[in-house]
Amino acid sequence: MDKAQKLGKLSVISISEITDKYTKKPAFSVLVQLSQNPKDGLKWSKVHLFFDKNQKLPFHFILYDFKGQKLGEYAFTSFKKNTGLALRDFEIQ
Repeated sequence: MDKAQKLGKLSVISISEITDKYTKKPAFSVLVQLSQNPKDGLKWSKVHLFFDKNQKLPFHFILYDFKGQKLGEYAFTSFKKNTGLALRDFEIQ
């Protein structure tokens, strides 16, 4: 989305409150148009983002190609915040 913003192509289509179909929790749905032209060098034309209403974290997103077809959909249903992991837990050995 950063590249779309730099190109001046980023626009918000809609923002609404919904109940997410995966978690059944209240969420904010944000549909964003990145570009309508594949020659702009972007991978997707639209992204549909879902944010947990209480935690304000993104947990579900849908990616669309330049023909409006769904390319992929990803949802995190068991997200746990502050699990006690330290930075050393992410070091490559």
